[in-house]
Amino acid sequence: MIETLIFSIEIIGTIAFALSGALRGIEKQLDLLGITILGVTAATGGGLIRDILLGSHPPLLFVNPIYVIVAALTTVIAFIVAYITQYYHYQFKNHLSSTFGSLLNLADAIGLGIFAVIGVQTAMQGGFFENAFLTLFVGIITGVGGGMLRDVLVGEIPFFLKKHIYFLAALLGSTSYYLLIKYDINNVIAMTIGSLLTFLIRLLASKYRWNLPKIPSKACADLDHVENHL
Repeated sequence: MIETLIFSIEIIGTIAFALSGALRGIEKQLDLLGITILGVTAATGGGLIRDILLGSHPPLLFVNPIYVIVAALTTVIAFIVAYITQYYHYQFKNHLSSTFGSLLNLADAIGLGIFAVIGVQTAMQGGFFENAFLTLFVGIITGVGGGMLRDVLVGEIPFFLKKHIYFLAALLGSTSYYLLIKYDINNVIAMTIGSLLTFLIRLLASKYRWNLPKIPSKACADLDHVENHL
């Protein structure tokens, strides 16, 4: 029963991240193959990095291709829907643009919340429960890894490095799940809390533009100017 529930949660996360990859590919005007590769990478990339870190060979996506199949089907369906609705693009341009951005954020937040927790759980099951640093790192990289590879493939700085406390959301969700399990809270309850915490922080950060401090662009331009004259 628990295994079935966890598998269902993984599939939901796979669909969510595959959709985020498909939407980004559509935004970048990739063809069907490019969009599919981007969707599959976003959905399975974090798990691939996780398995490599934990020494699980071959990685799960090659042992059980259901995740790749689900991700590929999701991206193809997203492509078909986008292809059909493109005829309404000019009439509803502003509305579609707003909806597109909202869907991308929602899918990304769902995937991040689910995979951050799944990563921690996988590390625990691998015998690394006492190594909190490794366990939490695996949780975070499972959450952000797919999105990171997705962004690199389209030539962008990975989202978690620049916006909406993305990394911090994954860290807080992973940590909450780890601590709840450590204090013998039911696994399903702990997974739900950890995933929801990550999801809510990610969405709230996007809505209210929460970001970590960074150097203002004007200051960076001034530094470039000084460097060019050295």
